[in-house]
Amino acid sequence: MDNIYSDLNTTLVRFIVSAYHANDFRALDDLGVSKDQINRLVQMPAIQMQKFNGLRTPLANIKFCQRRFDIFIDTIDKEATRDDIINQMIQLDASAAMLDTMAGLDITEFRARRIKLGMDKASQGRPASLLPDESIILDDAWLKHKVEPDELIRYLKVGLETNLPLNRVWAYIRLGDS
Repeated sequence: MDNIYSDLNTTLVRFIVSAYHANDFRALDDLGVSKDQINRLVQMPAIQMQKFNGLRTPLANIKFCQRRFDIFIDTIDKEATRDDIINQMIQLDASAAMLDTMAGLDITEFRARRIKLGMDKASQGRPASLLPDESIILDDAWLKHKVEPDELIRYLKVGLETNLPLNRVWAYIRLGDS
């Protein structure tokens, strides 16, 4: 039978030692570890600490905070979704300046993502102006998605709908190329 408490016990011991060295006594109080137990643990040789790994009983009774867990999961999901949106925008030729302004994506991260997505180096300079037909299509799509509260998603939707490179959409909408 596997020792399912091995990782939990080891993590708890590491947490106690880390909290002690960080002078985070509130965290240690929250765990319910006494000062005597903390002192015994931090004075223990590392070779002996490894024995906690083999204990088949949990060192602590842990109660899950469902509210915090849901908040953490929601945050992680939101960040993953935002990362996917940014990657799609890069694939639709969003500029580094656009993503820096809208998503706080610095140039190093922008370049790393382009490489990861298998894209060539981004073009330099101002993007080409829109043709008259393209500006009409863009104006219609921009108006259609004006109720979108997230500007990043609005640009993505417009880019997907119009098939126009987002660097050109950005220049037209934000820089007054109209």
